[in-house]
Amino acid sequence: MSELERYLPPRELWPELKIPPELYSSLPEKVNLAEEILEKPNQRRKHKVAIYFEDKKYTYRELSELSNRLASVLVELGVKPFDRVGIRFTNIPEAIISNFGILKAGALPATLHPRWSTKEVLHVLNDSEAKVLITEKDLLKEVEEAKPQLKHLQNVIVVGGEEGKGHLSFEELIKRGKKSFEPVRLPKDSPGALLYTSGTTGPPKGCAHFIPGILAVVRNVGTYVWKLTDEDVLGSAAPISFALGYGGLAMIPYYFGSAVSLMRRPDPDYIFSMIEKHGVTVLSMPPTWYRKTLPIVEKLLQKYDISTIKLFTGGGEAFGADTIKAWYEKTGYMIAEGFGATELFYISISNAVAPRPRPGSIGMPVPGVEVEIVDPETLRPIKEPRREGLMLIKAPCG
Repeated sequence: MSELERYLPPRELWPELKIPPELYSSLPEKVNLAEEILEKPNQRRKHKVAIYFEDKKYTYRELSELSNRLASVLVELGVKPFDRVGIRFTNIPEAIISNFGILKAGALPATLHPRWSTKEVLHVLNDSEAKVLITEKDLLKEVEEAKPQLKHLQNVIVVGGEEGKGHLSFEELIKRGKKSFEPVRLPKDSPGALLYTSGTTGPPKGCAHFIPGILAVVRNVGTYVWKLTDEDVLGSAAPISFALGYGGLAMIPYYFGSAVSLMRRPDPDYIFSMIEKHGVTVLSMPPTWYRKTLPIVEKLLQKYDISTIKLFTGGGEAFGADTIKAWYEKTGYMIAEGFGATELFYISISNAVAPRPRPGSIGMPVPGVEVEIVDPETLRPIKEPRREGLMLIKAPCG
């Protein structure tokens, strides 16, 4: 951890993290996130489906073994504990395999959005000091353009790529990797993942999230917001290489033995077809998707059976009461709006935990999160309703 601290602000500037005492005390002194999220909870679910991807299925056994193979290869390539490994993907199974493989190797995943420009890719790879980048063939252009200025990158692993073209083939590495792998455990107070912001106010910024906080968010969101069981299927088209998709598709569901439906594009007809095909129970999409879908949603309901759905949810921007009311009137389903941030790892406030969800409200704090509205000038708490103020949040990850 001491080597990593030079990248972080001074300790006196660290936020006070709300880690549940019982969770923290239950953790051994050395922990591996993949072991805690993927392996330990699913010892008896090896034959259960973990990933649905269009016509493909991956069981928990397959996900475990494939991520073991990748982890063993990463170690062979010289990846050491706390090294950063970049992941830049659309929503494909190899993204999930890569995430857990990186974690098993004791490294930190560093997320790169698939839509970023060469400038942003260059910045994040240099800023994170990533030794390895795992990506897919169709996302290589920006990486190749950035290569002459990359200071730390040693290997690029490509899904769908060929050996010998300046990168390594993901498929060939998986073939030669070891089926069994002992996860590399880190001190439990260590960072576990490095999520980058979107870069709307400047260059993308890296948010280092610590292992206990990540586990607390995984547990609390899955339990109180989505109310997940091993019979649930969470679907989303949010990119895995970005906070919304990373938490929702690459981390949280596996702790509960749930499955994910990886959706490659936000086309409404395609999304509804995947809901029916994979039996999706929780759909997480941004407000823009719901607005785009509203004019045709009644036709889609006639075309597809989405009776498995128990929750529509989303975030990333304000829904507005009109969107939520119109969705309810046309579908009979209320959208549970949520609020989160890359700095908080995932959702911190949600209408799904409110006694009665209200259109136009983002709901109530997820259990384990404290929220206070204060006067921007005096920082004194505001008690009166309908008065604007500054929202302060204290949560497991920030």
